[in-house]
Amino acid sequence: MPTEDELEVLQAVLALAAADGNITRSEKGVYEQLAGRIGADAMTIWRMMNEVRINPSARDKLFQKGARDPQAAMKLLVATARIDGDISQEERELLVDISGKLGIGVDEFGKIYTEAIATADAMRKRRGG
Repeated sequence: MPTEDELEVLQAVLALAAADGNITRSEKGVYEQLAGRIGADAMTIWRMMNEVRINPSARDKLFQKGARDPQAAMKLLVATARIDGDISQEERELLVDISGKLGIGVDEFGKIYTEAIATADAMRKRRGG
């Protein structure tokens, strides 16, 4: 059974995937892989996705208790936003908001952002995207 922390990260990944109103196949692959790794079932994904799509305030509730590993969570979130090749304004705003909630400073966020962009771009290149 997934931990509260793992579910929180999954919820944030889903919020990022839905932020620009267009969930790409690449974004779906990221959240399905994460869900499988933590043991979250399809019903959990469906419920969480509906919550972030229907209720805009659900995004405000992300990481109210922080995260066990804020840097790793942030890196995954930035890579998720970039996996389709672009980070929309909505995704960018959500990433900045989340980094603040996780207590990640501007300089640290910049480093994480750069590293995660490189990771996502390398994955896209390997997949031919």
